[in-house]
Amino acid sequence: MLPQLPARNHWFGSTGSAPGLRALCLAGAVAGLLVAGPAWAKPDCLTKSEFEADQAIRLHSAMMVAGLKCHQAYKDRNPFGQYADFTHSHAAELRRWEATMIAHFRKVGGGVQGFDTYRTEVANEISRVTQPIPFEQYCTAEIDSLVKHVSMTNTDLKAELTARGWV
Repeated sequence: MLPQLPARNHWFGSTGSAPGLRALCLAGAVAGLLVAGPAWAKPDCLTKSEFEADQAIRLHSAMMVAGLKCHQAYKDRNPFGQYADFTHSHAAELRRWEATMIAHFRKVGGGVQGFDTYRTEVANEISRVTQPIPFEQYCTAEIDSLVKHVSMTNTDLKAELTARGWV
């Protein structure tokens, strides 16, 4: 039996005054990407729509990492399938966000290759900063998040990004 997890807010900081682990993970990812190389622009260079796209792509990347990390140990909960379902159900919005970021990278230098590097670096950073979290706790929380996100409409998804302060 899996250990009882602390409230989601404790681990992931979706509400409350103390930043949660997800907020710290994303802050680390942002910091890492800002110094990663010439393809990444300074934060003040992002428009509101580019920032929204960036945050949505980060969430999507975190879901991918969880789906891959937890797939073998939690086959019964199908985490990678949940990620794939989310990707399919939000395909149009994800394409719009990707196009926004590709246009950003074309503007600042790097183009499609810069965007591809950015996506890879985001996923690698998320994987790295979540490594210290105990595996069972990480997977249980993230699979619950995957299940929740699959059923969201695009409006719900944007509302969650906004509520988390990501947009």
